[in-house]
Amino acid sequence: MTIDGSAKLGSLMRALVSNGESVDLQTSVAAPQPTANDVVIQVCAVGLCRTDLYAVAGKIPARNSVIPGHEFSGIVSAVGTDVRTVRVGQQVTVTPLIPSGACIDCVEDRTDDCRAVEFLGVDLDGACAELVAVPESSVLAIPNTLSWHVAAFTEPVAACIDVSSRLWIRPL
Repeated sequence: MTIDGSAKLGSLMRALVSNGESVDLQTSVAAPQPTANDVVIQVCAVGLCRTDLYAVAGKIPARNSVIPGHEFSGIVSAVGTDVRTVRVGQQVTVTPLIPSGACIDCVEDRTDDCRAVEFLGVDLDGACAELVAVPESSVLAIPNTLSWHVAAFTEPVAACIDVSSRLWIRPL
């Protein structure tokens, strides 16, 4: 553990883990290790939304024993060897849709249209844990002046704006 009580790389951490009907607090989950393109983030604030609740309750398909949580903010605690734009100690949030990088849309640099996108907290372990690993391409820097709680709302606000903008440009 670090001074603030959080897990450190190579150790065990606390996490909420879905069992298909609810979540259990587990205290001996392996802390994530960064792959070459990964960023490991110490979670400072996390929100729960209907997607998390539905995934935990089995109302939407989710990976077995997944750690929920896709709305969060935190501090970068480690980076992979190929990470170039993110640094340890940086305050960040993420975009939780992780493109495959392998489908034709990703290969043609249209990751927004990825046919094999994975969702943090549903398909991949999320942020209801002390540490979470995400690809560098999903990390968004936040100003040091922004509170952790406000920064955790980045994803739901962005989703609302996206839906609203699509409605505004649709012909009546």
